[in-house]
Amino acid sequence: IVKEINEVHGNTHIRANKDDLLIIERTYPRRNTIVSVTNLGSENLSLDISALFYSGKFVLGPLKGEKCYFNNFKISSMETVIVKLDK
Repeated sequence: IVKEINEVHGNTHIRANKDDLLIIERTYPRRNTIVSVTNLGSENLSLDISALFYSGKFVLGPLKGEKCYFNNFKISSMETVIVKLDK
């Protein structure tokens, strides 16, 4: 992932890259971290973002309720998914 934007605002970390991928990470004290991953591009993406996150559970998107691993993360064009990360 090539980072072009990497900003921290309080408990929110915002990342974006040249592939039109937007990642918003919210941390909460004593609770699971929530991550929003959005593909703003016109093509489907298959990424390895395991350097940022390992696993979690989809809470919003077509795979709601299923386990998510970030080593082979797939996201369709113009899609947003929300993942609650494992502690």
